[in-house]
Amino acid sequence: MKNMRYLVLLLVIVCLLFAQQDVEEMMKKMQQQVNSEIQKNEEAVRRYISKNDSLFAEFLKNEWKAFDTQEGEKRKELPKPEKIPEIPEIKFEYKEYVPVEVYLPELDVDTRISPEIKPPEVTVSEVAKYEGIKVAFYEKKLDFRYNTETKIQVKKPVNDKSIPVYWEEMSLVETQPMLQQIEDYADKLGLNDYGKFLLVKKIASQIVDDEESRILFSWYLITKLGYDVRVGYGPGFTVLMVPSNNMLFARPFLTVNNQKYFIFNFYDDQPKKFNTLYSYDKKHPSATKYFDFSIPKLPEIGSYDHQKTLKFKYQNQTYDLNYDYNQQLVNFFNFYPQTDYSVYFKAPVAPQTIYNFAKAFKPILSDKTEQEALNIILRFVQTAFMYKTDNDHFGREKPLIPDETLYYPYSDCEDRSILFSILVEELLNLKAIGLKYEGHMAVGVQTKSSPKGDYVNHRGNKYLVCDPTYINANIGQSMPRYKNKSITVIDF
Repeated sequence: MKNMRYLVLLLVIVCLLFAQQDVEEMMKKMQQQVNSEIQKNEEAVRRYISKNDSLFAEFLKNEWKAFDTQEGEKRKELPKPEKIPEIPEIKFEYKEYVPVEVYLPELDVDTRISPEIKPPEVTVSEVAKYEGIKVAFYEKKLDFRYNTETKIQVKKPVNDKSIPVYWEEMSLVETQPMLQQIEDYADKLGLNDYGKFLLVKKIASQIVDDEESRILFSWYLITKLGYDVRVGYGPGFTVLMVPSNNMLFARPFLTVNNQKYFIFNFYDDQPKKFNTLYSYDKKHPSATKYFDFSIPKLPEIGSYDHQKTLKFKYQNQTYDLNYDYNQQLVNFFNFYPQTDYSVYFKAPVAPQTIYNFAKAFKPILSDKTEQEALNIILRFVQTAFMYKTDNDHFGREKPLIPDETLYYPYSDCEDRSILFSILVEELLNLKAIGLKYEGHMAVGVQTKSSPKGDYVNHRGNKYLVCDPTYINANIGQSMPRYKNKSITVIDF
């Protein structure tokens, strides 16, 4: 009987082993089927991409046209004042007591030091030869693997014959792992479309040897990233042109099928106009995206390892405000394309900057009413910086985001208005709007109290006029020369 039990047990074990083998074999076959389907899909995608590239190359061989370029449009506004008015400081009567509380954000990590960026994991072909480089992108050193076959030199001269050949040669080379790395780094660094453009430009400069080939290398990669970027050429020059969701000012453009394409000189940050250039009027089938120059977040490209002290006076008392700034951020925005004012009003302030100013203002505003707190922040923006127009300061029109205004010693009315509006919203949690006059800008603030002064009605709400460029003016005081002028509201 005992032997019988052992025999039964042995038979069960044998059956289980065979069953396990059957299951493993079944799972193996299923995985093979899945891999086969994946390979079929990948091959279908490759065929689709290859077909689009071939059709685009054929189009490029035949469809080049001469386009007249146009001067960049200027903002339609009167000249800004060369000097700004200053009045004696008058004590404001705070009749209504509405307390304020300055929000001090918590920083989970020390945001002064920019974290290291881990390189993305990519799968490359076993046939292609890849090499690694360190891409110096502002403070960051990015590990980047590239296919050595992409070091293609365009045949000279650059024209309607050599450009299609370059596209055909590049389309035969594996670039998907490179595109994947660009997208991954752009996401980790918080880059918008313009930042991604600069990253591609930097990669091109470290991989490709000559200038014209770098431009075409960037054109190819940006197109394959899905953007409707165009290339144009003329006697002695090659340029890239991009359509934009935002209006770009002071930048030459050409019009293709009723769409503006703004010219970017690859190695010249200052816009340059060319009378006539040759380009094409059809996009690559997969390149449908326009550039978006809005700034949803600030690029994480450097550390807040520099310190600065700003001084301002209020009611005969001097205050010192210390904060950390990011030099790389200033460098990034130095030649940022000039765009709609709403982009600058919507641009965020770095968490480190807000933390510094909330920490500095909290003891100053701790026992103040809403109205006096507004006045103190207004006086800070009025008196902590010297005034210069953009043309006198930079030699060109250049609106600043708040982190730039805090860095530079000079600013003008729109820079101060943008800074004041975000400080009011971040520190006091009050809604602000931009007030655009002809040749001037101020801010409207929706207060919880009801101080006397000048107001603007917007969408059923009253906004108290606050002018960061009218030195020593209190809240509710408009600059006299603009008091009865028409206003365009910038609501963000």
